[in-house]
Amino acid sequence: MLIAAVGSLTIVALPYSTNRPVRAPLTTTTVPSGHRGGLLPDLRLPDDHGRAVTLRDIRPAVLLLVPAGCDCAAVAAELVRISAEAQIPVALVGAEKAPARPAASTRDRVIVLSDPAGELGDAIAAGQLAGAPMGPVAVSTGPTAVLVRAEGLIAQIVPDLRDATRLRGELAVLTVN
Repeated sequence: MLIAAVGSLTIVALPYSTNRPVRAPLTTTTVPSGHRGGLLPDLRLPDDHGRAVTLRDIRPAVLLLVPAGCDCAAVAAELVRISAEAQIPVALVGAEKAPARPAASTRDRVIVLSDPAGELGDAIAAGQLAGAPMGPVAVSTGPTAVLVRAEGLIAQIVPDLRDATRLRGELAVLTVN
């Protein structure tokens, strides 16, 4: 019995690894929120159960902003699949209402949110326009991917994402080693 008790205590006391990316402390920057190199906007958006979720708490992550009327189910499912390989959570953010959760996606890896006031979409669009050259700007009708590093900085904004597999390499660098 003594050996069993010591063995049980040893198992309980050993470090536990969840194989999840480490969320680093939130950094500070002079780059405006919503811009590449800046933080995610400090927003709370409702999830698919009506609970408020703080965006800056979801990191590292990839956010997929889904515009109203977008047939984005295939690209969302592919993004969820490749993000699971990199152990990066995905937040699907619908413009008017929360988008459908892809089949076979787990709740701990996929967060479904809505942006009914358009605050997140507006902040990301402003960040894209700030870095764009002067001239006509194409309006994105497809989903926009926002890659967020472990310390909260926006690493990349990919408008009109059609092929999520092209992000496979970028997802690997979002985590803290």
